[in-house]
Amino acid sequence: MKKLELTGQKFGRLTVLREAERPAGSPFSHWQCKCECGKKIVVRGVCLNDGNSQSCGCSRQVEGFNARTLLTFRGKTQSLSSWARELGISRSLLSVRLHRNWSVEKALSTPPRKRTS
Repeated sequence: MKKLELTGQKFGRLTVLREAERPAGSPFSHWQCKCECGKKIVVRGVCLNDGNSQSCGCSRQVEGFNARTLLTFRGKTQSLSSWARELGISRSLLSVRLHRNWSVEKALSTPPRKRTS
């Protein structure tokens, strides 16, 4: 099987810089990549080609709204969980709103809908 040359190619947020040393016992080629965030990582070639590796992990952090996500609202900065407790809105509802691209202002200032039975 012919070895692929990936240097210079882009996979999601990763740009392949050069071939990296293969770990002992691994049948797979490994590549040093630079993420758009600036971090350098080593990735298996098959993971790049099949689309399983598209960033250093920073995209999950950017896209994810978790308990440690800090939000500034009305001049105050605190975690998503702290805002949820303070406003009486569930953390999961706030997270869903932010994932749906609601602004921080709208997500935190819109009261939850009352359920009718």
